[in-house]
Amino acid sequence: MKKALIIVDYQYDFVAEDGKLSAGEAARNIEHHLVKLIEDFNSDGNYSGVIFTYDSHNIKDFTENSHPEGKVFPPHCIYGEKGYGYYGKLKNYEEKPDSNILLLSKRGYSLNSDIISQLVDKYNDFTFAGVVTDICVFQNVIAFYNCACNKDKPIKITVDTKGCASFNPEREQECLKYMKEVLGVEIL
Repeated sequence: MKKALIIVDYQYDFVAEDGKLSAGEAARNIEHHLVKLIEDFNSDGNYSGVIFTYDSHNIKDFTENSHPEGKVFPPHCIYGEKGYGYYGKLKNYEEKPDSNILLLSKRGYSLNSDIISQLVDKYNDFTFAGVVTDICVFQNVIAFYNCACNKDKPIKITVDTKGCASFNPEREQECLKYMKEVLGVEIL
């Protein structure tokens, strides 16, 4: 199986204590596990790729109400600002990515459907981790699942909860339950 590790939005604004929409200590506590996942994928003989997603906004998304998220959340992950970049040790991979790390930005909760389609064509085993579990991790899992269904392509999806965090633990648990019971996702 061709494996891909997808680290969702481990960006400063979602993780740092002074991040604009931080999942707080829970997000900072998963950093070492995310590094371990990346290293494990790099040393796995079946390793295929690591993907970092970026929530990507411009200030107009929030000042001109031109983007749906601007109606729900405060300004965050503004391209070119400190809050946009990856946090902590994962920033090292971002600044000096090896040939196996793909950096992908997204304007909504999930990656663009064309990009997802290309990834589903290339890989058949996806492990998701990152923040926020019940928003962007959840939406990406659903998008990958639906893409694979529409292509009649069997894929395996795993969510590694040791590498996930949320600012709403109750909703996080509801989403994990949904992914397991409705989508058949393996929850670690």
